[in-house]
Amino acid sequence: MGRTRQRQPGHRRRLSIVLVVALVALALLAAAGPAVAGPPGPTLDLAGLQAKLASGPLDGYMLTTMRGSTPEQIPLRVLAVVEASTWGKLILFDSADPAIIDIGGIAAGMSGSPVYVDDSGTHKLVGAVSYGDDFTLHGTGLATPIEYMVSDQDAARSVKPADATQTVTLDQPVRTAAGVVKTLVLAANEKAASAVTAAAGQSVMHPLALAEIGGMPATSAAYKKLAARLEKSGLTVIPAAAGSKAPATTPDLEPGSPCGVLFSNGFYWMGALGTVTYVDGDEAMLFGHPILADYWGWGLGVGPMQGTLTGATVEGVWPSSWSPYKLMTPADAKGTAVQDRSAGVLARLGDPAPEYPVTTSVTVNGGAPVVDTTNMTQWFGVDYAPGSVSEYGLEDWGVTGYVVSAGLCHALDSDMASGSGTTTTTVKVSDATGSYTVSRDNIWDADGDWNYLGELAAFDAAEIFSSLVNDPYGLREVHVDSVDVMAALSSARRSAGLVNVRLQRALRPGDNGIAIEYYRYGSPDLQTMHVTLTIPAGTSLNGYLDVLSAAEAASWGYFEDGGDGWSVAPPETLEQVVDRLSSESTNGDLLVDFDPSGSNSDAAPESVSTITPTDRVFTGEVHMKTRFMDMGARPGTVDLGQPVLVRGWIDRAKGDVKVSIYRRGAGMPDPTVPTQTVTAKYEQGSAFFTFMLPPMRHNEQIIAEAPALSAESLPGAAIVNVKIQARVSLAVSHSAGVWNYTATVKPKGTG
Repeated sequence: MGRTRQRQPGHRRRLSIVLVVALVALALLAAAGPAVAGPPGPTLDLAGLQAKLASGPLDGYMLTTMRGSTPEQIPLRVLAVVEASTWGKLILFDSADPAIIDIGGIAAGMSGSPVYVDDSGTHKLVGAVSYGDDFTLHGTGLATPIEYMVSDQDAARSVKPADATQTVTLDQPVRTAAGVVKTLVLAANEKAASAVTAAAGQSVMHPLALAEIGGMPATSAAYKKLAARLEKSGLTVIPAAAGSKAPATTPDLEPGSPCGVLFSNGFYWMGALGTVTYVDGDEAMLFGHPILADYWGWGLGVGPMQGTLTGATVEGVWPSSWSPYKLMTPADAKGTAVQDRSAGVLARLGDPAPEYPVTTSVTVNGGAPVVDTTNMTQWFGVDYAPGSVSEYGLEDWGVTGYVVSAGLCHALDSDMASGSGTTTTTVKVSDATGSYTVSRDNIWDADGDWNYLGELAAFDAAEIFSSLVNDPYGLREVHVDSVDVMAALSSARRSAGLVNVRLQRALRPGDNGIAIEYYRYGSPDLQTMHVTLTIPAGTSLNGYLDVLSAAEAASWGYFEDGGDGWSVAPPETLEQVVDRLSSESTNGDLLVDFDPSGSNSDAAPESVSTITPTDRVFTGEVHMKTRFMDMGARPGTVDLGQPVLVRGWIDRAKGDVKVSIYRRGAGMPDPTVPTQTVTAKYEQGSAFFTFMLPPMRHNEQIIAEAPALSAESLPGAAIVNVKIQARVSLAVSHSAGVWNYTATVKPKGTG
């Protein structure tokens, strides 16, 4: 017999309790969701801070680094919460500590330093240093409330644009270590602050946004243009030493650690430097204010961004009664800054920002090559500062162009060098459709007055890069793989000035020999270059002949058709942009263009051009008009053996004009010797001629030529074609049962 298992008392009840507990736990986990971002330590929000300030100032400290990479405490007092229309609220504090007083006040580079107050024996984080005063009440500063930074860590806050400056009147005067403050002037940047004269009881403040540019002389054009671009964003820019040495290794980031957000590194580097406010797992909040402002320089961050987060070391602080700043050097990579917001910069610890290398390899006067490599972050170079090209040429070089220019100037050891050179510029890019390369060889000549060799020879890199990455329709997502410039520069000049154009005879259909006269730099002798211009049959021979640099012609739209109104160019694929850039003329290309006029057709006549490569950079332009003349035959088609009357006229005559007549039979070569000369008789500003052609037996082209009106014009020509109406006869014969039909056309070869 089988046995029956006895159930234990309470078994079902215990199982039910476990199940309920498990279900409740699951429900709580589901409701909890992701953890809220924020600093790991205790904080005090604005409401709590204001409540405690009702009893008077609060003692506290900031964590910042004055030397090396180890944060230290600097005592301060939190004085008040200030209503600021743009930012919401800011925290007013001061510090009479010698570390602050000795350097002249709160220093640029301290931005982001966490501010703590003593709350019943517990130090709580209330904000981050963000504003400092200028030449007014030293030791006074403003901090961004910590909840604003936490909010920006979670999601972007919406703030309205600020004016260049705004004045805030405190609810009640605040006594600081340096005097009584009644009003604050908040400036969007240091430039705006410098334009304000502080009144009694007033403190002028701006964001402590510090940027450094290393590897470029502060006097160079590249440095000045890069600094201007960063200063427009509200940053205080100072020069730094070259960054070609390996970056130092620094400890893990913590509150008060010096840090940097680099937009380039290598031989030339640039970026914002400041202080870590707090670290939250694999995220960190920095600076307490934005580092890149919008176009107008207002205090708004650009939003999503990418810059390499680094550690930093502080060599010391530059004291100043106007605006002290930390001397900082960026160190090893710690991650990527991903958001630039109104209350600070959010960074993620880990991999650095994506970059592309910009390399210049330069020889000067045949010496050893000087090679510089700078790694530019994709976001800064491509999205934030790509430069721009319009129909009038390159308008904004963009950061990549300035870096190439700095490399050329470094090799030249001069920012204002004259001379010449050749460059090979190669830009490699890719998108979803594939990888593409634009490579352009070019020559350059700089006079050292209106243009400089180190800047001029970087033009191709700036133009090609900007053209590739700018997309007004948002249809391309371009990734830059590399930018390389190989240059051979010399102090010798390679310029030439255009003087005149000579023709062996008036322009005709077919090949025309054109002699271009010019002066070469360094020689008093007139030089001559011969070019062939082929004019298609049927082209009017009245018009304008231009000779100039092909690149110069393209820069001011010489090749564009005129018209009313203005329209934008259609979208281009990356491949189409590459093809267009690859076909553009270079500085050594010389353009000869004939623009016909006086056509009987309603359609605008097409110009005829030829481009000749040279080893010179030509300046100047030759613009000459052919002498206008016209000619006709009556009748245009005649019977075999009939004479033809030809009439013509010449515009702008000053007297009788000798006209050379050339006759070319069908299938015959172009004649070089006139068959006759006739006289065009002057009459009221024009000259008229008439002559009779003898009985004609073949189709002929009649060409009339008149000499140039002056040394500044070209001879003129007119053409008329005369056709013969052929005689056709038919003979019939019969022989041996075969009929023979013979057709005869006279004359032979009438066409």
